[in-house]
Amino acid sequence: MTPTHRFLVRLRHRAAYCYELLLYALLLALVFAVGLASSPAGAEDAQCGNIQSSAAVITK
Repeated sequence: MTPTHRFLVRLRHRAAYCYELLLYALLLALVFAVGLASSPAGAEDAQCGNIQSSAAVITK
């Protein structure tokens, strides 16, 4: 195995490892975002505005 080939193999393994870490970080961010959106505090923020006016818009 030549030094160049060995370097390329190591580089490929390092790139695969970094890609795997990136995917795990994205998965954790997705889990955190879903958990934050489903929390009771996040659900209360979704109802802003006048509820009576929104009912009038639905009946039109």
